[in-house]
Amino acid sequence: METAGRIFIVAIVVLAADPDAVASACEELETESGKAKTKWGRAQQDRRLDYLRRVFRLPELRARLCYAVFPNTKDYEAATIDAIARAIRHFGQEEYKAAIYIDALAKTKRRIYGARLHQSGIATYKVQGVAKDENNALVRLADAIAGFTRDALDDDSSEINTLFQRVKANGILIEV
Repeated sequence: METAGRIFIVAIVVLAADPDAVASACEELETESGKAKTKWGRAQQDRRLDYLRRVFRLPELRARLCYAVFPNTKDYEAATIDAIARAIRHFGQEEYKAAIYIDALAKTKRRIYGARLHQSGIATYKVQGVAKDENNALVRLADAIAGFTRDALDDDSSEINTLFQRVKANGILIEV
């Protein structure tokens, strides 16, 4: 999740494949690109773009990366829950077991998020916070997608915007 000016962006990774295998693949791509475990905003632009180009080529993540944009909101909790529900509904024809991992979600909020997702028609078996995103490659990936989206929306002429438009047009990255 990222904020940019007056917009709030939530990025969601919806997996059909084994999460541990996808996380391992993402860790390898972080190493190969030189991005390492660095958050999007702290990584060098050439390294973060190299990382995302590699991510966008992973078959396990094709059309599995989603984002939602919420302009003029300060209700980050409602926006996050709404974005998660939209992403899962996007894949609604598939059977699923939803394990939800949310960056910096406090233990006291787990039940609230789970209940609100359930009220939205989303079946979950786990809602968990991730205290340190550097320990979770998939949360780092979501952070990179949110930062990438924010950067693309902020700059119409950049290399980032060109890549953003291409992956959206090819169905690799989905707005929900």
